[in-house]
Amino acid sequence: GIVHGGAIAAVFDECMGAITLNNNQPAYTASLKIDYISPLTVEAIFYVESHLLKTEKRKTFITGQTFDENQKLFAKSEGLYITPKPQVES
Repeated sequence: GIVHGGAIAAVFDECMGAITLNNNQPAYTASLKIDYISPLTVEAIFYVESHLLKTEKRKTFITGQTFDENQKLFAKSEGLYITPKPQVES
């Protein structure tokens, strides 16, 4: 069978969101764009690679791609993650 696109999106969101944690700026997903290149079978062993592109104030821009051991590309993604405003205690 073929892996559902929503499952691939969830994997991208987790891996790309982890970059914000590693960057000490926990953030929520504002947008996630995915381009599906070729079907990913449920039997496939695949890898996800994510890269921090840039940060602008509270915005973090991240890209990702998923591929197999032969570097065959299955999907690529772009995400925008927003760091929440600091809480003001009263």
